Amino acid sequence: MIRHPLIRALKRLGGWYECPKDQHGKRLGPLVGYTGRDEQGRQKVGEIYTDFSVFEERPVELDPFAQKLSLQVDAAEIAGKIDVFCGMPEGGRFLAGLQALFTGNKDTRHIYPEKKVTHVGTETSPEISHLVWGRHKPEPGEQVALVEDAFNNFSTTEQAIRLVTTRGARVVALVGLFNRSTDIRRFYFYEDPAIGQIPIICILEYAIPQYLQDDPRVREDVERGNVVWKPKFEKERLRAAMRAANT
Repeated sequence: MIRHPLIRALKRLGGWYECPKDQHGKRLGPLVGYTGRDEQGRQKVGEIYTDFSVFEERPVELDPFAQKLSLQVDAAEIAGKIDVFCGMPEGGRFLAGLQALFTGNKDTRHIYPEKKVTHVGTETSPEISHLVWGRHKPEPGEQVALVEDAFNNFSTTEQAIRLVTTRGARVVALVGLFNRSTDIRRFYFYEDPAIGQIPIICILEYAIPQYLQDDPRVREDVERGNVVWKPKFEKERLRAAMRAANT
């Protein structure tokens, strides 16, 4: 079991679900569906769900982690190169604002793109959206740090880098609280060699495995419907499963 102040805070606030098991490893709660999908468009599944939105409601709880993150940005010696902290919707917006504040530089800006929904999600299909500039945007020549609460499959990151470059600005860092990717660590390698590798700065790296639905480790649970496909809408069910396992 992972032990870290960030995870302890998430657990205390109800933002961490880890599928409970008995002493023999049998699952006592449901798996969760992730945004990542296989070649057939089926959601990948796993045993852990993180909900960083709990920090948005309690800034006092977020503050020490945001300050620690700011110190790591300083230690990486890129803070002086950052003109703009750009928060990724939705979770990165508030965190990006704090990062801009903690620089102590009145010229450091905080911006964010907006989501434009092109297909409303249903029970059988996911919401489809893309990022657009709205009330805020980077200026040509500015150096931008993209901020997310948690990094996973980096699909939003890739889209955001393209969006920033269309404005003639440049992404110089990826900044976040938690990197849960199983294979992308320390640097994100962008397809354009002119941009190349972008440093990833976070206060915790912890790989959370994602499984295909026909993986033997999860297939039985998937077949019998023991999966919460949209965990952000069924948080209470997940919390109830953890409470029941602890009684």
